[in-house]
Amino acid sequence: MTTIRGQVNTEMQSFGVTVVDVRIRRADLPEENTQAILSRMQSERQRIAAQARAEGAEASARIRADAERDRTVLLADARATADNLRGEGEADATRIYAQSFGQDPGFFAIWRTLQGYRDVFDGGTARLVLTPDNDYLRYLQVPPAAAGR
Repeated sequence: MTTIRGQVNTEMQSFGVTVVDVRIRRADLPEENTQAILSRMQSERQRIAAQARAEGAEASARIRADAERDRTVLLADARATADNLRGEGEADATRIYAQSFGQDPGFFAIWRTLQGYRDVFDGGTARLVLTPDNDYLRYLQVPPAAAGR
């Protein structure tokens, strides 16, 4: 606007007129140009949005792949640790059973039989057809303390 004012003042000096201020209220383009510019701006925005979506989808896929890989590694490590701990526990149990059996074979026999009773009769739905003199039910007929004497 300063440049325009300077040019107008130069041309108007011969008429004795001085322009103090110049303001532009509106600068319109022809309708065809306006539509072309708006269309170009819209397509540019759509291109930028599509690019941002594509970059977001790529980042999402990368993050999901990394998370899936981490999940697989964590599960494998957890399973390995669980298997190791289970193996150690079973080894300890076997060692304890072996020590128990070595100390008192009679107690161990009673213990194993009672565990068998628990496993068979636990649900309340077991049905056994046995003869009264069957050795499996011996501790139900004669208490273990009396059986050991």
